[in-house]
Amino acid sequence: MKPEYRWMGILREKCESLIYGCRITAEDGTTLYTPDNSKAYNAQWVRDFEYMVEYAGEYIPVSNLEKSIRYFLVRLREDGWVPDRVDAKGHPVYSAGPEASPAGLANLDNGPFLILLVNELLRNQDFRRAREFFTEWRSALGRCLTVLPYSSNGLIYNDPQAIHSPYGFTDLIGKTGELFKESLLCWRAFRSLESMDKDFGDGSEAGEYAARAKDIENSIGKLYDETQGMFLAATEDCRQIDIWGNAYMLYIGFPCGSKKAETIVRWFIKNQDNYFYYGCVRHLPKGEYWKRFLPEGTMVEKETYQNGAYWLTASGWLIWCIAQQDPQAAAKAFTQCLSWSVDNGFYECINVNYTKLDNYVVSGTNLFGALKRLLRENNTSFISETERLLHGKFQAQ
Repeated sequence: MKPEYRWMGILREKCESLIYGCRITAEDGTTLYTPDNSKAYNAQWVRDFEYMVEYAGEYIPVSNLEKSIRYFLVRLREDGWVPDRVDAKGHPVYSAGPEASPAGLANLDNGPFLILLVNELLRNQDFRRAREFFTEWRSALGRCLTVLPYSSNGLIYNDPQAIHSPYGFTDLIGKTGELFKESLLCWRAFRSLESMDKDFGDGSEAGEYAARAKDIENSIGKLYDETQGMFLAATEDCRQIDIWGNAYMLYIGFPCGSKKAETIVRWFIKNQDNYFYYGCVRHLPKGEYWKRFLPEGTMVEKETYQNGAYWLTASGWLIWCIAQQDPQAAAKAFTQCLSWSVDNGFYECINVNYTKLDNYVVSGTNLFGALKRLLRENNTSFISETERLLHGKFQAQ
């Protein structure tokens, strides 16, 4: 067996520890996975759990994964909306923010993330069990997407007058009109349902799912800014460059066209000082702030949390993207975020003289997933430069 690089071993050990420490037991005995080790977010969130499973699923037993998914599925609202989170008492909440004063209407990303979770589960089951599970839940899974609001072009649409909380890592941001990151998540969900129906169902609905995904592919260009060479977060409120969304789009293999993809990566390389801080990533370029917030009339303080702080959640996506054209720059960003986090903590987000919530699980798992991918793809330039930069801090095992 090939020996593991010490820096990868350090990150692996941290991810395992973060996942182990975030568990709580629900009243019905289900093991739930909360977003952090301190239980500050004392419930299981759909999006955080999906990231844990997708990027570090080896540390979540398949039996726990199935039970945790069922914990969400049995609490779908009658109209198909998926809970934002469910606590240990089994109480579901459908919108971001405190239940008594929600940030907006039900979050737009929970349905797609739940479908991605189910896809992860089925790919880790034997065929018979996977088919049984899909047959049981296929109707509910379809409703998770059909209940969402779409424009005539097939993109997710957020009405400025009846605003939903959007993607959960911007759930306090009032993005309206046709939305970028949220449409990408729906694209992945439609493609996943298409694949699951072909593999574990009768294939009768696969064509419809494929067509809905194709609509998104054909229409996403509405959000592209030719002048800046980047996709924008929304077409109405918050019509601003979405750094996370652009990186995620390339990371998931969304077919935006090779020319656009190359232009986006070049923007990432050229503008690193405008969004990186110790390898952590802002939502918007440095000096820019969101134009609308939720609940209506509120404001997130500049340079904090979702309005200017830097997150590890998106670092792996950016590092992988940059590594496609400039492996040395990608290695530098990785070594910065790993070194800083090992020395100081895996925080939810950071900034100059500012940190929020240590031992935040996806700060480790999302980076871990990207590193596994770079090693699997044998990006030798990235690997050798990382070894050079970390020599003396994390020696090879």
